[in-house]
Amino acid sequence: MNNFARIGFTVATVVLCLAGCHRNESTGTQSAAHASMDRTAFNKRAVELFLPLFWSEDANQNRALDPDELAVLNGYPRDQRSVWIDSSGQFTAEFRSAYERMQQPTPMPDDPAEQTRRKLVLEELAQGRPTLVATDEHDAPAAEKNFVSHMLKVGELTERLYARQKGVFDMEARIPDDDPASHALFHRNQSPFCQAPRTEGNPACTAVVPKPARAVGLYPAELQNSADFCSVLEKQPNASELMDHFSIVVAGDKAGTYRAVPYSQAYSDDMQAVAAELEAAAGALGEDEAALKHYLLTAAESFRTNDWEPANVAWVAMNAQNSKWFVRIAPDEVYYDPCAWKAGFALELAHINPQSVEWQRKLDPLKG
Repeated sequence: MNNFARIGFTVATVVLCLAGCHRNESTGTQSAAHASMDRTAFNKRAVELFLPLFWSEDANQNRALDPDELAVLNGYPRDQRSVWIDSSGQFTAEFRSAYERMQQPTPMPDDPAEQTRRKLVLEELAQGRPTLVATDEHDAPAAEKNFVSHMLKVGELTERLYARQKGVFDMEARIPDDDPASHALFHRNQSPFCQAPRTEGNPACTAVVPKPARAVGLYPAELQNSADFCSVLEKQPNASELMDHFSIVVAGDKAGTYRAVPYSQAYSDDMQAVAAELEAAAGALGEDEAALKHYLLTAAESFRTNDWEPANVAWVAMNAQNSKWFVRIAPDEVYYDPCAWKAGFALELAHINPQSVEWQRKLDPLKG
């Protein structure tokens, strides 16, 4: 989904319930049919098979998965809840088929090298644990659901932008359909590269074959063959332009020269698409969200102009007292860039807990 921060190797999987997330009473037959795996095993296999499924809790302590305990995660293939839970609140045939598949061992190819790679991918995945971040908008007003729907589209576009920046855009298309674990690795790590402690140093561990070179999409690929390419750029006559936070670097007209291209030009189609979705999201809001609406419209203009300061000012003016939402959509952190210059696109979207606002009111007078 969105470029949410990954803390260590615990993956935050996100579900925003816009409809059909109410609890339903489950039949005893359904429970008995889905008691062959405990919660930990179910969630582990769901990751390995790249399924948008998460057993959130065993609420009734019956040691079986019930339909009302299943979260369907955003940002995966087939992530519509209706695919897995029907209109009566029961598991669909699609879910039952997936549950049977989860109980089978992962098939391996005949080629020994490919067997080794796929086992390493499973080992990489096993070093993480999914964690659910859930927001239930089931009873929210239609306008609020409309706003969230547009922001989810912004999230998809933000992932595209970030993938372009990291140099991995379209790489996932090279993973065959019969290798869901590699799709899961690519999704979790936002790249084909292994990052967990026991596998990151193994050259055979990769989601894509052949293993691609590590090269971000921010600078010419051939330039990155040199370990000190950042220093090369720092010595250019137009170094300040090349080091600008909101541009990519491309080859210049003459050999050994380089020029900067603003994000709004380099990623024009995606930037325009984000701007349009932000404007649509703002249009769904009422006057009670004036601060957020102003921020979204200002951010949309920033995506078109590459001038981010007006959006920053509008963002700072937004707080828990004038909006029920925390939203940040912009290029911000530079840690993913080997030169630590180029701001990476990210979306942060959260519904503010009203209880936290009440605690803030109580604590503010005591801060002195």
